[in-house]
Amino acid sequence: ARLIDAALNLKHRVLMMAAYSTGLRRFELVRLTPRDIHSDRMLVRVDQGKGRKDRYTLLSERLLIELRTYWREYRPQRWLFANQTRTKPMSRDTAGRIFYRLKERAGIIHGHGIHTLRHSFATHLLEMGVDVRTIQVLMGHSSLNTTVKYLHVTQKHIEGTQSPLDMLRLPETDDKLGHAGMSAVAQDRAASGQRPRVELADIFMRYADAYGDTHHVSPAQRNVG
Repeated sequence: ARLIDAALNLKHRVLMMAAYSTGLRRFELVRLTPRDIHSDRMLVRVDQGKGRKDRYTLLSERLLIELRTYWREYRPQRWLFANQTRTKPMSRDTAGRIFYRLKERAGIIHGHGIHTLRHSFATHLLEMGVDVRTIQVLMGHSSLNTTVKYLHVTQKHIEGTQSPLDMLRLPETDDKLGHAGMSAVAQDRAASGQRPRVELADIFMRYADAYGDTHHVSPAQRNVG
């Protein structure tokens, strides 16, 4: 927010907002055209991105408001962010210099170029709970491995992950059941005075009926073991 607020020029402000809210690469950002803004679908079209592939990414409602103000003031024609003579798109170097100028004005230490905004876009989506496959599509990565390596899975994201076991609707363990439904190995441990060790087989033996009520289990699967 400090980076965007540091912009004294509307064009620079919208450029930084677009870079962060769309996650575009620098060359994709400067080559945007007014026709790429699909306000009816709230999407931004990326024409001939990396690998000469077309894709869509997100159109922020806040960016759309700023773009409308920007349109009224600048009336962009072919290119959304044109050079000073309006004959070509803004150069990638110019976009990079604008980022560094605003970064210095805002007193921001971290970050190594305008590409930082693309990285922040992906990381913040992950922290919001967006799945990695969706982020891959928005980023324009051809391989999911690239997206996984690109992202730094934060501690906050790990702490918010729920174990799949907690999602099963299982009845509460009844202490009165004693050793009923325990596997042979667990029963031998109990008979020898050792503390019974709960095994995976015990879980299935005890809760097979409850699992079968909510999941399809074939006859062959029921006869296993």
